[in-house]
Amino acid sequence: EFRRVLFRSAQKTLEKKHDDVVMLMDRLVSIVTSAINAEPALRGAAPVGTSKSMAQERIEAKERQRHQRTARLDVAMLGEVIRMIDYMFQAALVSTIVKVTKEFRDRFEITQKMFSITVGFAPVGISLDPPREHFLDTIQNLWDGICAALDSIPGLASMRQYEQYTRVLSHQTVKEIANHDVDYISNTRRIEENLYHQIESVQKYADDTYEQFRKIHQYGE
Repeated sequence: EFRRVLFRSAQKTLEKKHDDVVMLMDRLVSIVTSAINAEPALRGAAPVGTSKSMAQERIEAKERQRHQRTARLDVAMLGEVIRMIDYMFQAALVSTIVKVTKEFRDRFEITQKMFSITVGFAPVGISLDPPREHFLDTIQNLWDGICAALDSIPGLASMRQYEQYTRVLSHQTVKEIANHDVDYISNTRRIEENLYHQIESVQKYADDTYEQFRKIHQYGE
């Protein structure tokens, strides 16, 4: 339950940042597209209601053409801008999961008591509950859950209002990118190694401490 609440809180924060980016992008699109129909500021233009020379007419016509070319180029570049922002935002999402694994790794290096295990008498040896595999699966589910929360935030290129300016290219998930990130791989691998060794130590301690009482346990049964 705590993990679910934590995920939801982090997701809301990222969604707020995403909404802020979309709002700024909408303003940019509005400004760029409206510039096509806007009248350019003409230097040396004759006051309204006065006649213009042929030379002045040619100058103004060229200025309007230049303005139109510039405005249309700006509109044509909107797709590149949207994709660039998309890449930057996704890079920020990937850095989020890398940062989380780094903080978890550092905490694991310092803190020894991060979980509890119940020991019991198995038919052979001393059992641990939960078993080691459960902890490893839980850690992997933690990373998968965070990546899924990050991937739930839509990319700009896939949003309907930007379809006319760009097209969705091959899109990698946060998990796919993270799986090739050197820091993410190093952090998660170190966490699993620490967890494995700690549980191995618990198993050895349990075997050494409680196995000698097996006969008493069997007698009590």
